[in-house]
Amino acid sequence: MNTVPQGHLFSQSPPISPDFQRNFSKYFEFPELENHTKKRTCCSFCYNLYKKNCEKEGEKKILSKDEEGPWSFHPIAILGKITCPMLWFHKCQICGATGDSAHTEKHCKNSKI
Repeated sequence: MNTVPQGHLFSQSPPISPDFQRNFSKYFEFPELENHTKKRTCCSFCYNLYKKNCEKEGEKKILSKDEEGPWSFHPIAILGKITCPMLWFHKCQICGATGDSAHTEKHCKNSKI
């Protein structure tokens, strides 16, 4: 089984334990996740971060989004609330949004891009 090198994905962010990632919904009480499909989820934010880091590091084998990785344990959002632990802690440098309404600068409604 292919695995993501430890520390590789989140090297520029505060460390988030795999247990926290798997149980994020319990910490922040998202009952919507209980009825979420049993199909493997894919957080596009985490997967794209992994992919960019792999390309930056010159990795030859990049896992597909369908393979298991830190992006497999949560969707990016449910019912408009951010459920991705990496994005949830991100602070938009344009408007300061974080937490449930977190987003990247690229997706900020106040962006002039």
